[in-house]
Amino acid sequence: MSYDADIGPEAAQDLARLPLPVAEHVERCIGDLCNRPTELSRRSRFPFIQNAQLFSFVHDFEGTRYWFNILFQYGQDEQTLHIFHIAVQRG
Repeated sequence: MSYDADIGPEAAQDLARLPLPVAEHVERCIGDLCNRPTELSRRSRFPFIQNAQLFSFVHDFEGTRYWFNILFQYGQDEQTLHIFHIAVQRG
């Protein structure tokens, strides 16, 4: 079953801070997450928000490595993933 992604305002701001090619990659990864959320995520734990799911991945772009942690919750409609935060570290 494929879910719809609902990208909240904070997550949208997080995406807007990224270089466009990196943001596009993140959007593709969110698409993969919507198709396989139970395979690609796990329950979040400290230091992240509890009662959420965590989807983590790494992406390299122009000599910079980006570590992503996307926090989301399943919608009550069982058809939506509510993405509320996209944490990123650069190295």
